[in-house]
This record gives sequence, structure tokens and C-alpha cells, in this order.
Amino acid sequence: IVELFEYVTESDGKIYLKKYSFHWQDANGKLKRRWDNAPHHPELPNAPHHVHNEDGSVNEVKEIPDIFYIIETIEQGITQKS
Repeated sequence: IVELFEYVTESDGKIYLKKYSFHWQDANGKLKRRWDNAPHHPELPNAPHHVHNEDGSVNEVKEIPDIFYIIETIEQGITQKS
């Protein structure tokens, strides 16, 4: 299951990403990964951008992910299982 959410605004012809959450879980509902910019991990470098991992850990993200990166990551995860 994949849920992709982006909240963007436009100003003076430019698009600004305000909020995002890219959630990936398996068929049983177990979290695989979730990337988001909710401000609940201010201790991380590059906060509020971070990723929740299936083992419960949370890590910084070096670059703000986009939907193309998320889809590629999920494809790699699925093909590695096969």
C-alpha cells in the first residue's frame, strides 16, 4: 500500500512544497517506510525532513524526496524481494 501526499502553493509563478508524506506499507499493514516533514523530530539534521523505517528508527534525509524518488525506492524494494 502506498499513499502519496503533497500540499503545494503557488506564488508569483513558483510552486512551493509546504507539506508532504509518502507512506509505504506491506499488505499486512506493516510500515516499510514513511518520508515526511512533520515537525516532530527537530533533533535531526535537515529537520523537519526525515524518514521513518520499518524497524521503528527515524533518520534524516539529505535531500527532500520527490514522488519519482519514492516510486523508484519502492520499485527497488519490491524487486529485491523477488
